[in-house]
Amino acid sequence: MRPMKDSGVEWLSEVPQGWDVKPLWSISKAFAGGTPESSNPEYWDDAEGIPWIAIGDMSDVTRVLSTSKAVSMLGRTIKRLPLGEPGNVLFAMYASVGAAAILGIAATWNQAILGLRIDPLHAEEKYVFFLLKGISDVWNLLSNSNTQANLNQHSVMHLRIPLPSKSEQAEITGYLDQETSQIDTLISKKEQLIEKLLERRQALITQVVTKGLDPNVPMKDSGVEWLGELPQAWSLGKLSYYTSIKLGKMVQKDESVGGKFILYLSAISIQNEYLDDATDKKMWASPIDFTSLSLLRNDLLVVEGGMAGMTAHLAADFPNVIFQNSLNRVRVHQEMMVSRFVFYWLNSLRYRGLIESICNKATIMHLTREKLASLPIVCPPRQKQIGIVEYLDQETSQIDTLVEKTRRAIELLKERRQALITQVVTGKIDVRGSAGGNS
Repeated sequence: MRPMKDSGVEWLSEVPQGWDVKPLWSISKAFAGGTPESSNPEYWDDAEGIPWIAIGDMSDVTRVLSTSKAVSMLGRTIKRLPLGEPGNVLFAMYASVGAAAILGIAATWNQAILGLRIDPLHAEEKYVFFLLKGISDVWNLLSNSNTQANLNQHSVMHLRIPLPSKSEQAEITGYLDQETSQIDTLISKKEQLIEKLLERRQALITQVVTKGLDPNVPMKDSGVEWLGELPQAWSLGKLSYYTSIKLGKMVQKDESVGGKFILYLSAISIQNEYLDDATDKKMWASPIDFTSLSLLRNDLLVVEGGMAGMTAHLAADFPNVIFQNSLNRVRVHQEMMVSRFVFYWLNSLRYRGLIESICNKATIMHLTREKLASLPIVCPPRQKQIGIVEYLDQETSQIDTLVEKTRRAIELLKERRQALITQVVTGKIDVRGSAGGNS
């Protein structure tokens, strides 16, 4: 058992004998970043400017080797932005508090990021990187906001940190490089599995809603190039013939006579083709709105912008809830079509890229009521629709279960990775002499 001593720091507890405990400022120099006005094109130069790092550029990477934006010399001068060198450690003080990365290029950064130039006499950049990532719980304790975690340069630089000898720091980084690389490989394989499962799910839905379940059924030419052949007994028409479509209401905060504040759903309520109905958003609605914007069992909600065409099926009535104009409600004529078949059909059009092709995408796609109404839809005999829905419900449920289990496994691996880093950089796990530490 390795001899330990009291660190004198509450969150750190004990550290190994021989380790120092020093403030971060004693081993590094800090540089705050900034953001030139985005509306002034003279401050930005993607062709010949200086790489400018935002939080997204340093998420889920060890080294920042590229950025999505660059500032001009004028922009850097106006904001007095620092020029970081390869080897500087970057740390997120807010937005994604605790995120860390090592700078692999000469660059500057925004105000949410603190750049640290590490003193090579006292610390290794990779050790500091792992340390900052490993003590994420501490950053949450130090955050000074009730709504969003925020840190400042003073609180970060005055944090007292565990500091082993340079030689042991090298062993720690070697060990963590090896172990975290193995975990990251497992995570990557599971992420690839999810991609394949989702591709299989989409392909299955598209195949079944366009060709049916019987591979031997007589086929006919649909007359639509991208659709090809479809079963002989199926018909083809426009969505507007089989449904009524209603665009939601623009958010109204002003009171109206006889109205009241009422809960509403928006595009953000549709996640991965499922309805997240835990809304607390309210708008002012009139008595007419209560009726015209009602939400009933078997209604479909179709996203109008952003993830245009993503569709969710309502399995129950939603009394006292309406919907905002980022959604179209599709109410299926039940005597003609099975609503859940239409649900699968609309999502299959999105998989094919047909929704995107008709939205005239500029910056954000918009699937207007008129465009949605004009979409083609196949209409199998009703009993065939029921059989297709039952089959797809069963098959997609199995795939969704496997996807969810895989996502949970990824979260557990990430938790294991985080716990390992924390235990090693605080001296709770001794890696001296390990194969990784000697690599």
